Amino acid sequence: SFLSFSTIKSAEDLLPNEKLKSARQLQVTHIENSIFINNGKGDFVLADTPAQLQYSAVNDWVVHDFNNDSIPDIFCVGNTAGNLIQLGNTDGQSKLLLVGEGAGKFSTQIITSQSDFSKVIRSAKQIHIENREAIILSIHNQSPEIWLINSN
Repeated sequence: SFLSFSTIKSAEDLLPNEKLKSARQLQVTHIENSIFINNGKGDFVLADTPAQLQYSAVNDWVVHDFNNDSIPDIFCVGNTAGNLIQLGNTDGQSKLLLVGEGAGKFSTQIITSQSDFSKVIRSAKQIHIENREAIILSIHNQSPEIWLINSN
């Protein structure tokens, strides 16, 4: 239940005034899972990403041309469990492929397998196994999974 937050109206309700005066204060203006693309001119441009990227926490990603169209794709992994009971888990999906369409645009392909959506995947790394490319997934409280990447 979120009732414990109902009485908090400001930072002063959480910390004594003398602590707040000496605290470094920052402002958050963007809290989405996001992709920033280097435009080659010293600037990073916020990519137009599909809404599915917000379904859960993103813990790691692998950039690779999965569909062999010469445009980089991004394999995202995530989910989070074990949050404070008031916040709940963020386990909307454990794997998502952002298919690069060029010009900073992506479409999505949700990855389903014998793995279920609620697995918490901590990391994903591209590796080579006997001249084949693969991804190793580090899964919370479970054995790692190795996925071979199709080369066709």
